[in-house]
Amino acid sequence: MGGMGKTTLVQELFNRKSSNYHRSCFLSDVRENAGKISLHSLQKKLLNSLTQLDEQIENVSEGIELLKTHLSSCQALVILDDVDNVNQLNALLRPIRSVLHPHSLILITSRDKDVLTRSRVEESSIYRLTGLNTHQSQELFCLHAFPQGHPLPGFEELVENYLKACDGLPLSLKVFGALLYGNHDKSFWEDQLDRLEQILPDEIQKRLQISYYALQMDEKQIFLDVACFFIGEKRDTAIRIWDGSGWKGALGFQSLQNKSLVEVDAENQIRMHHHLRDMGRDLANDPGLPCRFWRWDQIDDLFQQSFVVTEVRDMDNFYSDNEEDILESILSVVHLPKLIWLRCDNCLYHSLPPWIPVKNLRVLKVAGQNLETLWQEESQVPLQLRELEIEAPLSDIPKSIGLLKQLERIVVKCSGFENLPEEFSHLLSLKHLKIVRSGIRSFSESFGNLTNLQHIDLSHSWELERLPNSFGNLTNLKHINLSNSMELEGLPNSFGNLTGLKYLDLSHCISLNMTSETLGNICTLEYINLTGCDRIEVLPSQLAHQRFLETLDLELKNLIELPSDIGELRNLKNFNLRNCYRLKCLPDSLGRLNQLTEMTIDNCSLCQLSFKLIEGEGEGEGESICPSLRSLHITGCKELLEVGILPDALIELQLTDCPELRKIGLCNLAKLERLCISYCIQLEELPNIETLVPLKELDASGCVKLRSIRGLAQLTKLRRLDVCDCSELEVLVGVEHLRSLKWLNAFACPKLQGILPTGGFCILFNENQ
Repeated sequence: MGGMGKTTLVQELFNRKSSNYHRSCFLSDVRENAGKISLHSLQKKLLNSLTQLDEQIENVSEGIELLKTHLSSCQALVILDDVDNVNQLNALLRPIRSVLHPHSLILITSRDKDVLTRSRVEESSIYRLTGLNTHQSQELFCLHAFPQGHPLPGFEELVENYLKACDGLPLSLKVFGALLYGNHDKSFWEDQLDRLEQILPDEIQKRLQISYYALQMDEKQIFLDVACFFIGEKRDTAIRIWDGSGWKGALGFQSLQNKSLVEVDAENQIRMHHHLRDMGRDLANDPGLPCRFWRWDQIDDLFQQSFVVTEVRDMDNFYSDNEEDILESILSVVHLPKLIWLRCDNCLYHSLPPWIPVKNLRVLKVAGQNLETLWQEESQVPLQLRELEIEAPLSDIPKSIGLLKQLERIVVKCSGFENLPEEFSHLLSLKHLKIVRSGIRSFSESFGNLTNLQHIDLSHSWELERLPNSFGNLTNLKHINLSNSMELEGLPNSFGNLTGLKYLDLSHCISLNMTSETLGNICTLEYINLTGCDRIEVLPSQLAHQRFLETLDLELKNLIELPSDIGELRNLKNFNLRNCYRLKCLPDSLGRLNQLTEMTIDNCSLCQLSFKLIEGEGEGEGESICPSLRSLHITGCKELLEVGILPDALIELQLTDCPELRKIGLCNLAKLERLCISYCIQLEELPNIETLVPLKELDASGCVKLRSIRGLAQLTKLRRLDVCDCSELEVLVGVEHLRSLKWLNAFACPKLQGILPTGGFCILFNENQ
C-alpha cells in the first residue's frame, strides 16, 4: 500500500548501514523506472554500484549473466524499492541472491506480496508494515504542523482529530501536517479537517491510486465493492457475492490482501484503511462503472431520473421507518434482474414481499419485528441462496427451506419456534449454523444428516433440553457453542465421535453434567469453556489428553479436584480457575505445563500454592517449572495461607484480597516487573524484595499488618509504589535512593516515617501527615 513509509524506512536503513558493507546499491522506484528506462538499465546501475564496472548491457538476459559473473562473494547491501512484477525480481534478484557473500543483506519493498512469494522469497522473510501507533503518529504529525513533536497549547483536541483522520498512515500525517504548518488559526484547522474528512489531498490520492490501477478488472470491482459496502462484513459473505457475480472471489480478495489494500481481522471481518475507502468511493463515482449506491443522497438522486437505471451493482443505506415503500420504489426505477445480495434491516411485512426478485439471490439478510415466516409461496424460495441471516420473532421455518440445496450458512436470532421442520435435514451443503436466543427445545435424529457442518452456535437456547444421538455423525464439526443453554442436562453418548472438534463453549449451562467418558475419542480441542457449569463435580478423564488445548476456562463451584495428569496439557497457554469453591489443592503435575503463559485463580479454597516438579523430572531446581508462565493472578482465595515456589519466568504476580496469606516465596523471581499483594491483611513482611531488581511496579496497599518494606534501594527500576491503607507501616527502607520512581501513594499510613523523595513525581499522603 502506498504511503505506509516503506521507502522512507529502507532509505533510513540504507543511510545508517551501508558503511558496514563493502558495496551498496539503492534502486529506487523500480516499478516506474523499469517502465521508463528498461530493466536492463537497472541491471547496469546495480552492476556499476557493486563492482564499479561500466559494462554495456543490451538486454535482460545479458544483464543476468554479467551480474552472476562479477558479483561472486561480494558483501553488499542491496535495496530494491517498489517492486511490482515478478520479471523485475527475475532480472535483479535472481542473479545475485545465490552469488553474494552470505553476510550480504537484500531488502525489497513491494505493495504485492504475491510478487515476493512467486519469486521464492520465504514467508518467514516477509514483513508487513503496519501503521504508526498513537504516540508515533502524534510526533510525526506535530513535527510537520509545528516546530516540535507535540501539540501547541490549545491544539490538543484538534491534533487528536487529525490523528484519527490519518489512522496511522505516515504519508497522510506528513501531508496533512505540512498543510497546516505555520497557521495557528483554529478555524482554519477545523475547516481543513472538514475538507480532509470529505476528500483526500491529491498527493495521497495519486499515490494510493497506483495500487488500484495495477489491479485486474475483477479485482478493481472487488476493491470498489469493499470500499462502498463490505467494510465490517464477513469475508466469506463477500466472497459468496463475488462468486455469484462470475468473479473468482477468493482469489481476487487474496490478491487485494497481498497488495495491502484490504485486511481481515480476528473475527473474519473485512477492514480497509480510511484513505483507501475514500479513494475507492471517489473512483466508484466514475460514470463508466456500474452504479454503487451507499449514501441516501444518491438514492434521492435516483428518484429524480426520468428513465430506468439498468447498470446497478449494489445498494445500501436506504433504510427508514417505511423501508418497504422505499425498496419497492427503488425497484420501480432500477432494473435488477440479477439481484445477488439483499439486506433489509427493517422489514415491516409478515413475510418477504413477492415483488423482490430472488432468482439469483446469493445472500439474504432480513430483520424486523413483524416478520413471522420467511416466505408464503414455494415459488418465492431463492434456490441459489448461499447465505441466510434472519433476526425476527419467527413463528416457524417453512418446510420449503429444504429446497435450498446450496445454502452454506444460516443465522437465526430472536425467534420463537420450538422445532425445525424435518426438511431442514436436506440442507446438505450447510457448513455454518447459528440459532441463538431461540425457543428451540430439541432436534430430530435426522439432524445428523448435516454432515458438512463445521460450525454450530446454539447459544442462549434457554429451552434446549437435549441434542439428538445422531449429533455424533457431524464429524466435520470444529466449533460448538452451547453457552447459556440452561435446560441442557447432558451431551449425547455419541458426542465423543467428533474427533475434529477444536472449540467447545458450554459456559453457563447450569443444568449440564459430564461423565468421565463425555469427550470419548476427542483429542483435538484447542479451547474449552466450562464457566458456570454448576453441576459438574468431576472433569472428563479425556481432558488431560487434549494435547492441542490452548485455553481452559473453569468456573465450577462444585468441582472437587483437577485431573492428576493435567500437566499433560503441554500446549496450554491460558488457564483460568474461578469460583471453584470446593477446590482445595492443585495437582503436582501443574509444573509440567511448559507452554502456560497466563493463569488466573479466583475465589478458590486453596490453602497452599506451590509449583513443583514431580520427583525424578527435570535436572536443576525450578528449571522446568512452567518455564513460559509470565502472568499469575490470584484473587479472593480466602483460605490461602502460603505461596511457595513460583515459576522464575514470572513478569507479573498479583495476590489480591487473600486475607489469610502469611508467607510468599519471592527469592527466585529474577524477571518480575509487577508485583501486587494488595489487601492481604495478615501479611507482615515481604522477604527477599531486594532480589527483584527488574521490578517496576509494587502495590502493597491495604496490607494492614505490614510494618516495613526493606531493600528498596536495590530496586533501581521501580517507577510506581503504592502502600496506601498500610496502617502499621513505619518505614520504607531505601526509598530515598529510587531515582526512577515516578508515583508514590502513601495515603492513610499514619505511622510512616523516614526520608521521602520530593521531586519529579506524584506523592499522596493524608492531610495530617
